[in-house]
Amino acid sequence: MGTIQWRVDGVDPFLNPVKYKILNNNRTLKVISASAVDSGVYECITENKSLRFIQWQRVAILPYPNIQAGPDKVFRCEDLSIPLQCCASSSYTIEWTKDSLSPLTPPGPGSGCIAYNYAVQKQDCEAGEKRVIFTCRLSEKSLSVLHYSSKNISITITKKAFDCSDSSFGVGTANQTAFRQCVGDETGIEWAVCNKTGQWSIISNNCTLRVIQNLADRAEVIL
Repeated sequence: MGTIQWRVDGVDPFLNPVKYKILNNNRTLKVISASAVDSGVYECITENKSLRFIQWQRVAILPYPNIQAGPDKVFRCEDLSIPLQCCASSSYTIEWTKDSLSPLTPPGPGSGCIAYNYAVQKQDCEAGEKRVIFTCRLSEKSLSVLHYSSKNISITITKKAFDCSDSSFGVGTANQTAFRQCVGDETGIEWAVCNKTGQWSIISNNCTLRVIQNLADRAEVIL
């Protein structure tokens, strides 16, 4: 068989035993805790009777998609437009679907988020409670078998009476708290409480500009 050596971006991985393990009589190279920073050119070099063969491949390791689609919500039965927002890592494109059918939106970049307004007509929920499942999923079909490739949210439309109701936080009773995703160019969560006047009042948030959060995530991976 001869000898087998490995190179990662031209460097012998044997020199970094914390990151790499060479197994199976040098036939297998294992990358420990692989992340996007481990993308690069991987070479397998075999030498037999003075003949040298090099097999190489450029490997791209994508970050976890981290799909953010918001919590399940309940809304009052009335003519209403419900804004749905979904975000994911900038390495992927995402799309909204309803009841896992055809896409409701064209694929959009995860870093910029995609939005869909679900229009509710009062006549459609007068007969009773209505529940719809929306799914934000990666648009790349080959990734659909992975458990992290999509997030579901449930939208329930009811005729029950509540103290507070709006298109962002949904419905609630006095002193009840609810949360929603930060909107626009920000990422994070906003919390609100249903007050006695029938309005949702923001009580706290950890909203951060998405571009700053993306930089922080990349710095964490590098460190």
